[in-house]
Amino acid sequence: MAQITTTASPKPYFTRQGAAQADTGQTDWLVVPQWANYLWVMLNVTASAGTTPLVDIAFQAVNPVSLTTTHVLKIAEHADMVDNDGTAAQYVFQLGPGVTGIADDSTISATADSYASFNVVLPPIIGIILTLDRTTGNETYTYNLAAYFKP
Repeated sequence: MAQITTTASPKPYFTRQGAAQADTGQTDWLVVPQWANYLWVMLNVTASAGTTPLVDIAFQAVNPVSLTTTHVLKIAEHADMVDNDGTAAQYVFQLGPGVTGIADDSTISATADSYASFNVVLPPIIGIILTLDRTTGNETYTYNLAAYFKP
């Protein structure tokens, strides 16, 4: 069990840029503004030439009272979400109630730009989990992650 600290106070946006030459994981816990109903997330990944690191993104909710990793659960989790192999220019995720009507649109591609929508009610605190794994052992990659809350 680990204590969770939020990365950002309630505001309309959050951004992170990163570069690495090793397997890495990053979780950003964001306080959802009270006025927000929707979350729009964009992930861009660039890999060094001839390499294909695997990139995975997930979303989690945490119990806002305990704020520990013991009390987290995945939201908007689907079996057809695949790892981005670094060849796709960007992934866009939209989370919120009724974003696609009744059904989710969760099919994303490992090798092409993708847009996914998930029908969920935003929790008070949301975790964006980004995992980057090297496949050949020496890739260098950079990424840009942006999250925008909307009313």
